[in-house]
Amino acid sequence: MKSLSIIIPVYNAEKYIKKCMDSILCQSFKNFEILLIDDGSKDSSGKICDEYAKTDERVKVYHIENGGPSRARNFGIKKAKGTYIEFVDADDQLISGALEKLYVFAKENNPEIIIANTQVVTANEGIKDILSIEEQDEMEIKTYLKTLNTTRKAILLHYIWNKWYKRELIVNNEIFFDENERLGEDFLFNCELVNKSTQIFGADIMLYKYYKRDNGSLSGKYIENELSRRRKMDSAFLNLYENKNLKEECYDLIVSMIGSITLASIQGVFMLGSPTKLKEKRVYVKSFLDSEYFNYINIYAQKKKLTKSERLAIILLKRKWIYLYLILFKILKGDRSGKKSN
Repeated sequence: MKSLSIIIPVYNAEKYIKKCMDSILCQSFKNFEILLIDDGSKDSSGKICDEYAKTDERVKVYHIENGGPSRARNFGIKKAKGTYIEFVDADDQLISGALEKLYVFAKENNPEIIIANTQVVTANEGIKDILSIEEQDEMEIKTYLKTLNTTRKAILLHYIWNKWYKRELIVNNEIFFDENERLGEDFLFNCELVNKSTQIFGADIMLYKYYKRDNGSLSGKYIENELSRRRKMDSAFLNLYENKNLKEECYDLIVSMIGSITLASIQGVFMLGSPTKLKEKRVYVKSFLDSEYFNYINIYAQKKKLTKSERLAIILLKRKWIYLYLILFKILKGDRSGKKSN
């Protein structure tokens, strides 16, 4: 039985997949399988995957119709045989020697989830940031949830590529990626797993090279159904605290986190692909202000440490001066919708 299944969704990744694969196959640790899920690629990615499978029996290739990374990962989960599962993006790489270190750590501690460290790298190989978890060895998940900030929340819940997951934790609880979501599906997946987990360990091991590229990511773009998407994400976040019996104790923290994200979601009205007409922008902002998220903004406003931009936005939004908000923040933040608003 393999100790590790590495699942890689592949879609039009001919520029990157060889470096990704070589970073895995050159590892000193050898007891793994690689599941390459060719998600209907239109370039030579599928052929490159097949070439690797011909030269290394640990590499398995599956060609499926295009359905997005969540569907590809779910397909991989169902095919995986390893004790642990790791998710790798086809345009990223693993750090040399990382798998050996993670395997030793896993063997010593037998955790359900391991969270390791990540290098955030620019396209020209410059290290932009290091994402690391402060806690080492076994984490008291309730304690961690009580001390969340934006960075700690992302490391625990937003990323999947900085972790090893015990396969039986995923399979036995029938936890899969939401195939209807193209942004935030990792967050939903992690919320469900943390809900079910009893053993989460932090490892001071550099595992992953995450490349920050301008590759058409949905982050930073306007999302028309952002309100319903936010409700789904925040419901999962609230359920996590409720299931851990922390919802009441951590109410202020939860509301503050959601309030901060709400402001960011509203500012999506200035992002690429957003409506160009001022009236249409107003409808988008008003949908948040007419919802339960208005209360989150009000409570978030009571935070002492707000940026000048946040303070100004909250003043305008609390008074529902939407047109003034749109005009001022178009000047302050810039409007990336691509056309002049009418």
